[in-house]
Amino acid sequence: MVTALIYHVQNYLTSLNDVHLNSFLSHWPELGSAPRSVVKTTLSVLTWLPDMVKAATPDTVPIAKLLATVSNHLAWGQTYLPEDFGSIFLERYGWTYWLRNNEGWISQDAGLPVYHEAWMPHAIRTDAAPLLAIYLWHGGDLAQKSLID
Repeated sequence: MVTALIYHVQNYLTSLNDVHLNSFLSHWPELGSAPRSVVKTTLSVLTWLPDMVKAATPDTVPIAKLLATVSNHLAWGQTYLPEDFGSIFLERYGWTYWLRNNEGWISQDAGLPVYHEAWMPHAIRTDAAPLLAIYLWHGGDLAQKSLID
């Protein structure tokens, strides 16, 4: 089922027909590729997965349902610590407003991508509704601690 999730995400991203996604999609694992061996982990915020499925758009419902189904088979991670924002934030965060390069807060419609260039200052403000975000990154250390001002 994890493989099904990977390819539902690939198909969804391809359907967006967005030039910014080309570099990610060109490196997408080929069908039948062996998955990495990872240690399964969890996060407190995953208790919101059922609400996230209910809030999904029609185009993202299959991804949301698969993610909720396989969530206990994945290696979840975050670079934020309780001392950065408080433990309540880490149990309840959903990213719904985006600030990049001091352009002002925007609320992006569900299902649409948000971009920022490498090293561009950016921030996220939370709201009450859970949000499923597909976070794509390449060319850096995913385990690096976030710089928080």
